[in-house]
Amino acid sequence: MNINLLSPSFLPKSLQKRENSHYSNPVMPSNLSGLKADTVSFTGSGAKMIELYQAQLETMIPNRMNRISTVFLDVLESVSSSLKEMGFSLSRKYCEMSPVKSSESSISKIKRSKTLKIPDAIRATIFCNDPYDLSKLNALLAEMKQRGYVLATAEMPLKDLIKRGYLPTEEVSMLVNYFKKPNNANIKALISKFKEKDYNLHDIQSMIERLQKFGHTPSQDEILAELNIVRKSVPDIDIRLKDIKSQQSKLAPELAYSIGKPQKSHYEDIQMRFVRDYDKNKMPVQHELIVLFGKNYAAAKHFESEKVYSFLRQFGELKITKYFENERYARLTKRPRDFIDLIQELFRSNVSKKEFLNAKNKDYRAITDETEIKFSNQDKILFKNYFEDLITGVNDFYNTLISKSSAIRKAKLEKELEQDLKTINGIQEGLTETVKFYNSGARAKAQLF
Repeated sequence: MNINLLSPSFLPKSLQKRENSHYSNPVMPSNLSGLKADTVSFTGSGAKMIELYQAQLETMIPNRMNRISTVFLDVLESVSSSLKEMGFSLSRKYCEMSPVKSSESSISKIKRSKTLKIPDAIRATIFCNDPYDLSKLNALLAEMKQRGYVLATAEMPLKDLIKRGYLPTEEVSMLVNYFKKPNNANIKALISKFKEKDYNLHDIQSMIERLQKFGHTPSQDEILAELNIVRKSVPDIDIRLKDIKSQQSKLAPELAYSIGKPQKSHYEDIQMRFVRDYDKNKMPVQHELIVLFGKNYAAAKHFESEKVYSFLRQFGELKITKYFENERYARLTKRPRDFIDLIQELFRSNVSKKEFLNAKNKDYRAITDETEIKFSNQDKILFKNYFEDLITGVNDFYNTLISKSSAIRKAKLEKELEQDLKTINGIQEGLTETVKFYNSGARAKAQLF
């Protein structure tokens, strides 16, 4: 099969211009694979790039971002007032605790996601006494639109949309028909159809290139397997509520696949990002809005984030995690992976799940009784042993690699080991203070509002 792939002239002009696209040159040489995301390599000069980016964030945040945040909060006060009868409310005091994503939070996300693309800068929270009624979400979106704020878009791999119920029947059919009679005219029409469906054109081109190399007409299953990793633009909203599928019919068609699931910590919310309608095509600042059950849930989120999540998320920054998804290292990394999971579950079970249950009961069910949040002596023994075993596992992993490595790679691995042990010690110290905080009864006395 000898079909010419897309030339830049076949693509929309917006994809030919660097300033309007993440991909300035969508045609990739045959020996190179396209980017899976807007990524940055974190080797060599990568660390310096992070330092420069952090300095830029620290310059931006006190000035422009704070001004934009103030306007956003003014808008949300107006919206919550209009929707008061539907159970919406706003605590400006709570929102102003962290109205702009801090440089530290942004850098942590960069390290964990390995990308400089941080989706939100402005942050705010609004309360709704019954977010399970998705007709209230529709009302919120309508009020925001009246004030010039529309949902931003985000790219999601098709496989994740399929998990939410999306059926790519038409897309598979389009590709099957194309491969029955592949030619340059048909490929242009095919790409145009995928553009209309808001697919990432760079991903589509790369997928077609891979399918062309099969040496035979690809089957539907082969097409679907390749289509799975292609990204599609969808409204940037994630409904992370328990057992909400029955409410799906209340959503607009474009939001039908926005229903996710609660976090492993049992944390629930509706998370969305807005941009101002008038500058949505000019790389606008994104405004994150989170819908919570009420003030008690907001307080639970604050303390859980400060005392648990802020430490657990640092496991994602460990250098060793880059080896976790590589089957070559599966046996060697099993022990570290297992003990990271055990530590995370120990704190989710003892703190996170109880914090969110107590708060949801108060705000949503009007139940004031609380589940006690406390670590037993056995929990503390497990905590100590889990970290000892984690440190042993990390040492064993790196020492095994070091013993088989060249001098240059050995120095790099020794540096990674040193950094990981320092990070793990920091996590352990922080979580030790968390145990003391809850066992001392300090949480019961802590007031956020």
